[in-house]
Amino acid sequence: TITHSKSQTVYPIFKSKNDSAIYYTLQKELFSSTGASPVVERDSLFEIYERLRNSIIGSKTIFSKSEKAVDYNDEAAKVTSFICINNYKGKKLPKSIYQLHQVDSIELVETKIKRLPSSLNKLKNLKTIYVLNNNTGAKSLKLGKLKNVKKLVIRSNEKDWVPSSFSSVHNLEHLDIRNCRLEKLPDITSNQQLSTLIAKENNLTYFDIKGNRFNKLIEINLQKNKIERIGDGVTQLPSLKKFQLHFNNISQLPIGLGNLQSLEELGLYQNKLSELPISFYQLKNLRLLDLYFNQLLKIDEQILNLQQLEVLYLSHNKLFAVPASLGQLNNLTELYLHNNRLTHLSIPTGSLKNLKVLRINHNHFTELPDFLNLLKQLEYLDISENKLI
Repeated sequence: TITHSKSQTVYPIFKSKNDSAIYYTLQKELFSSTGASPVVERDSLFEIYERLRNSIIGSKTIFSKSEKAVDYNDEAAKVTSFICINNYKGKKLPKSIYQLHQVDSIELVETKIKRLPSSLNKLKNLKTIYVLNNNTGAKSLKLGKLKNVKKLVIRSNEKDWVPSSFSSVHNLEHLDIRNCRLEKLPDITSNQQLSTLIAKENNLTYFDIKGNRFNKLIEINLQKNKIERIGDGVTQLPSLKKFQLHFNNISQLPIGLGNLQSLEELGLYQNKLSELPISFYQLKNLRLLDLYFNQLLKIDEQILNLQQLEVLYLSHNKLFAVPASLGQLNNLTELYLHNNRLTHLSIPTGSLKNLKVLRINHNHFTELPDFLNLLKQLEYLDISENKLI
């Protein structure tokens, strides 16, 4: 299916041009408002359509100009701060942009520009560059020494097009290289000013970083990769507050994870974890923990150390019990335990007084836990699909 967002359209890729042509013809026929085909014929067409959907081998993204951006040739570009160079056929940046001294953001959309040159330093206010699916052939985008740029956003349908290193953008604070089909993270060793790293929706299988060099890194987002292992260097990031690892293949966490004493949000939705390292329970500033859709068999009593925890997602695991110490998490407002194998909760009466949301549906309870009677702040309770008598 063709999917749209504010500035991009994603097209499916098929093995043959013939399959592609049939797919788009069927899509037009089946989803048009006229509904001209008889019901029986439409059922038959749907079967063909679904068969073609299952043969999709990839996708291609086509970008369009952001609504807020002004075309660099437009008269308004002389007074605006955000300009766009769209479908430009030249291999170098147009000379006229160097007269736009008020510009703080530049967007390159579906161009053939091969290099972001050091001459961009003439634009003293330029802080942000978006490079969306530039087609320079097989060669990667070249980066000059960009002293002023603090935010760089890159999207590409070709993994080899992304620069192998960002060392020349020395003051970079925000790097977004999501959905670039990367199998390996580019070299960011020299980018010690980074505060945000987004590399989600790629094909990474391993992630590590020399943590002792990145004292300012606050957020890492690696969702929807193929990561199997996280290196020990990550555990040396002193300022990391948000670490998103949803939709990966992680079966084991680094032993030193507890060193991340600034961490407030950890997302591990849909991985392959069966256990947590004991150091995990040293994350004393953790406020949100998402362990949905893993294979956890046990939560340790030491979870009581996570006293700042406000939201805890443990649903869709293989838990037969949770420790009574869970009741000592006084700041917990949301607890999700549905779709496990729980028969009881050994949480003392009078615990979890600030709890507002509790989901224990799809378990094996035969009676309600006693502590529920005193949850005066509770706003949402789901106990469905149990074996209550």
